[in-house]
Amino acid sequence: MGEVDVDALLDRMTPQQFDEWVAYETVEGFSNERILAVLAVGFSAMVNSWGGKTKPEQFLPKYERKKPDDSYELKAQEQQAALMRAFRGG
Repeated sequence: MGEVDVDALLDRMTPQQFDEWVAYETVEGFSNERILAVLAVGFSAMVNSWGGKTKPEQFLPKYERKKPDDSYELKAQEQQAALMRAFRGG
């Protein structure tokens, strides 16, 4: 679309064009994902040329959400109890 001004782009873009961009991103992915995919293929090819046996997927980052730590909840409860004791004077 060639627009630098986001507001101007939004003024000109129709809902159908927006839906097409969403569909494109879903199928093709945007730059970060594509760059990572290209790098993964390149790294895999390089390692394999040195005698390794890798697949591009092995070079893609794995994002995992950390599970809440139970000790955090316990610490919060301990802090709350300490504050209550301090305010009660005991």
